Amino acid sequence: MSPDEAVGPAVLINNYGQGKVIYLPCSPDAALASEYRRVEPQLLLRNLIRYLQPNPEVTVAVPSYVESVVTTDPGDLVWRIHLVGYLSSPACTGPGRPHANFILPLLIEDLPLYRMRISFNRSVIGMQTLNCETKISQSANEIVLTVKTFTKRSW
Repeated sequence: MSPDEAVGPAVLINNYGQGKVIYLPCSPDAALASEYRRVEPQLLLRNLIRYLQPNPEVTVAVPSYVESVVTTDPGDLVWRIHLVGYLSSPACTGPGRPHANFILPLLIEDLPLYRMRISFNRSVIGMQTLNCETKISQSANEIVLTVKTFTKRSW
């Protein structure tokens, strides 16, 4: 970014061997994790990953306040999808620096309830959830879940 005149961010894409490399002359990861959180860095990172891998074996669609981590065991064809969600007002709703680090986000008063959709490139044989209160709807290669946040009683 130019200090004199705003020309906009640049994304440099380079083919390297059989893959691609994307270079960002900015820090969307730092912006995403800072006290001034915005949705734009999250969408930028999500879209860059989708550009690098346009046809993933598993696609997880969740609300913007939920992050998903997908791991697999290729030998057993087992997929594990971990969800981390936190719905609150971020610290950026308060005054700016130097006081922003001392503002606490709101507490969760009601447990979040959300829907997620998992799509696979192949048929799904079966599935299991850790939370017994999760409602499941399954078709050949898609699973729709209504997820209620964990409480100690729902284990």
